[in-house]
Amino acid sequence: MRPAVAAVAVAAALLALAAGRPSGAAPAAPPPDVSPFLSELGAALRSGDVAAALPFFDPENLAAQRKLGVSDAQYVAEAIGLHREARLAGKDVPEPDPWDAAAELAAVTRIVIEKVARDEAQPAAVHATGRVELRDGRAYALDLLLLPGGSRGWRIAPPVG
Repeated sequence: MRPAVAAVAVAAALLALAAGRPSGAAPAAPPPDVSPFLSELGAALRSGDVAAALPFFDPENLAAQRKLGVSDAQYVAEAIGLHREARLAGKDVPEPDPWDAAAELAAVTRIVIEKVARDEAQPAAVHATGRVELRDGRAYALDLLLLPGGSRGWRIAPPVG
């Protein structure tokens, strides 16, 4: 192999490794366009109407959580990351205590999607990450797992646990 060709092959292998795929493997396909789904979700959340947000979530997961006594407001709020563990650094606003999931949802002013990528473990699934911003300046990390299906073409599968 000529030195120039060898150098290109080495560079390609290093780029592949840096991208997290084996040398010679094709680049991962871009994720499907989920922006209409996420835009509609954002509008539903900003409306403050919990019932408007429910069709975006996995119906089986929602039914199981309801059987455990989880309210719809708590389900949606926790699914989009409105809990202490997901709080991002920012404005020094204390967490409400006791926590009122419906009030938290009513305070959502903006959903910012920063990255959309295929899920490595489930190739048909998509991860959308970003942040949820509230009226008082608090912001929370958003990490949604979107699965194909549901009434809007996608459904959010909240983390279990």
